Amino acid sequence: VNCHSHAFQRGLRGLGETYELASRDSFWTWRQEMYALVDAAADEERFYAATRKCFSEMRRAGITTVGEFHYFHHPKAGCGPPFRFDRAVIRAARDAGMRLVLLNAFYAFGGFGGQPLNEAQRRFETADVDAYWANMDALAAEIADDPHVSLGVVAHSLRAVSLEQLAALHRGAKERRIPFHLHIEEQPKEVDECKAAYDGRAPMRVLLDTVQVDELTTAVHCNHTEVAHLKEFTARGGQVCICPLTEGN
Repeated sequence: VNCHSHAFQRGLRGLGETYELASRDSFWTWRQEMYALVDAAADEERFYAATRKCFSEMRRAGITTVGEFHYFHHPKAGCGPPFRFDRAVIRAARDAGMRLVLLNAFYAFGGFGGQPLNEAQRRFETADVDAYWANMDALAAEIADDPHVSLGVVAHSLRAVSLEQLAALHRGAKERRIPFHLHIEEQPKEVDECKAAYDGRAPMRVLLDTVQVDELTTAVHCNHTEVAHLKEFTARGGQVCICPLTEGN
């Protein structure tokens, strides 16, 4: 089981880091390379091909189930209707012979404090909670007869959602009894910016103060989570998904 995947990013291999002695590579320079990859995936078929390639490699390696943390929703303007890439992920998993949990992400802002989305991030946009749930409920109807595909709810990160949106997404996941995931405390900059935005509170503290954490709540990464916060999170039933290759970099 691969619990945390961004399949389209398979195309970044060899591009995100140079490993030169004077290199200033970081998560944030890597992210710029990822945005270039986003620009190249103009339409549904290109995105499908990249996603299926990754899923097929997983299958050959012995992985049979994937949690696809999916935030890349839309083709370029003029290349197809909104949210077509959600359907492309499902099609790619079926064609590769993978069981899929489509962890479908809400992504409204480009940073803490309601910063606007940049050009690449607009391909991820789900600014309206009602529209997000309308799409999720439509997806649920489309996969109702497929025992190998299910859904989960995602708030991409605290920098990408408001606290009101975070609470509404988590509440909707609980009502539907489906998983809820989010990236949290992956980078020191994220922690510092969160504390500046939320009265000195770290991201995990904000999460604990905002939602009713339960066994369906999964925090991804937690690289810089304070021990006391992590103990409280797990005591409430929360799960942690670590990504060894990412965390080790």
